[in-house]
Amino acid sequence: MRSKRGDLTYLVATNVASLLIARCALRNWGATKTERATVWPGDELVNGPARSVTRAVTIQAPAEQVWRWLVQIGENRAGVYGYEKLEDLLGIDVPHTDCIKPLWQRLTEGDEVDLPGRNWFGSPDIETHTVATVVPGQVLVLVSG
Repeated sequence: MRSKRGDLTYLVATNVASLLIARCALRNWGATKTERATVWPGDELVNGPARSVTRAVTIQAPAEQVWRWLVQIGENRAGVYGYEKLEDLLGIDVPHTDCIKPLWQRLTEGDEVDLPGRNWFGSPDIETHTVATVVPGQVLVLVSG
């Protein structure tokens, strides 16, 4: 029979292990082994990263259609294309659009894109990213800091 202290230690250890497993799984959410091993545009901008994160999603649409939505990203533009129902449930006020807007179809190197900050759950903080590389229809690299 375990003691209360033993039960608490077991509970803490299993929770920590679960969080570590979840963190590792989410670090490369949606990315294949090939995608995780690929050198992507913008990788050269980071010298000796402490860790590497590659997330991916497969979209059944031509790249030129996806680009028209991607280039609109940002709080100061069309929003962040998150999970609206979850954002509403958590009281997160992020703009959304359901259409392509000609005004937002162009980004150039040096432009700023605002994304929710580190404390975006209810926080007014935003994190401004700068467009480092843009190849219309193919590549969009944002850098922060």
